[in-house]
Amino acid sequence: MKKTLLQILIADIDELLADTLSSIVREALGEKYELNFVFNPHGDQLLKLAESGKFDIYILTLNNIVFRSQNLPPERRLKKSLDLVAHLKTQHGKPIITLSGSIDDVDLGKKAMRAGADFYFQLPVGADAFENAIHECLTLVSAIKTKKDVLHPVYLPFTEDQLKSHFVDVKTGGECVNTVDRHVQYFKRSIQKYEEYLCKNPDRTRKPISELRGPCQIEKDERFWVAASLMTVFYSGKRTIQCIELLKRAYGEIPPTKDSTSWEDCVNGKLHLFFECNLPSPVIYKEWLCENQRDRHIIPYVHDSAVEKKSLEGPTNVDALLLNSTTGFAVVMEAKVLSDISHDITYDVMRNEIARNVDVMLEPNGNLCDPLHRRDPDKTLFLLVTPRIFRDNPASRLYGYKMNEYKSDPKSLKKDLEHREGVDWSALTRRIGWLTWEEFREVNGNCCAWLRN
Repeated sequence: MKKTLLQILIADIDELLADTLSSIVREALGEKYELNFVFNPHGDQLLKLAESGKFDIYILTLNNIVFRSQNLPPERRLKKSLDLVAHLKTQHGKPIITLSGSIDDVDLGKKAMRAGADFYFQLPVGADAFENAIHECLTLVSAIKTKKDVLHPVYLPFTEDQLKSHFVDVKTGGECVNTVDRHVQYFKRSIQKYEEYLCKNPDRTRKPISELRGPCQIEKDERFWVAASLMTVFYSGKRTIQCIELLKRAYGEIPPTKDSTSWEDCVNGKLHLFFECNLPSPVIYKEWLCENQRDRHIIPYVHDSAVEKKSLEGPTNVDALLLNSTTGFAVVMEAKVLSDISHDITYDVMRNEIARNVDVMLEPNGNLCDPLHRRDPDKTLFLLVTPRIFRDNPASRLYGYKMNEYKSDPKSLKKDLEHREGVDWSALTRRIGWLTWEEFREVNGNCCAWLRN
């Protein structure tokens, strides 16, 4: 059987060390792969070699790479090596193992990982640890070969076509209008800005927050966290199992929805995953707000603005919607990274974001574009997803107060949705769940890859 070719570039001016590293790789992979090593310690030449795109793995000893300016001080040489790592990762996306000898910079490992390295070792490195890194690189190589056109290897490891399939048409003027390009362009612009900044600034330490916040927004952007995490589960070979595990963590062993005796009943069928869905404001709330607006705000010009308006609330943009169009089961999701929930809308200072999401999920959407009109309000759940630190410290966020209040006292939800009558509030609060991003990673180890460190 013909072996798969694996091409590895090793950059280390110490020939003995380079030979030792290649020997470890041969010992680990030689039986299964045809290995081709290229040895070159010259930084400028490395860039030209990498342009061929043929290399699968890079192994770089940061303080043993040489550049045209031979007399560079050690810190300048390391800076250029980190720039090289950033360039290789940004331009080629292949796995990179970095090493270094004894140096004064105790943060070099962190800098290498930020620049794009997948692994960092300070020499001497144990053969077992290095072999493990090589095997993990193989997993990354396999993923890259099957996903050559992913939008971003960490924050959105899916193709543009895959992402496009997760935006549903919007009903405008009675017609279903495709707005997918607008959504996708947002992701692409954010990724481009991020990659350009990292390429120019592989060492971000001590940079002012004011400089980092814009180009590095992707690292805390809820849209990226939502898309990457949920798509990872959605495209998993164990999607049903992982969805059920997450649902059990959020709501318990038995679904709290109408006519559902098991989670298998809920998820078996035609599953859809949509991002940035617009769900209409309930008519019952809009009518109630028009009648009670002066009791829901204190500013005179807002009262004046509301006069004779028939609609004082627009559609709610939900971060994600998992929908089984076969059964009508659905999960409306609100995701947070660092931000808190909104506590009001323009004409109602007491309309918090959780109550608003729960309110819209209770409404049928028979006029929305297919398949959104198939959602069954009685089989719809609300799910909040946040970092674990905020669930463990709920007093740090308004949503911590509201989630705990709603779960412990169903009447508090009734107070925030006082326009609704005939609701079993205890049953409704059981349909409210809270998961953490860390739990997504526990259920599927490929979720939230940025949390690994």
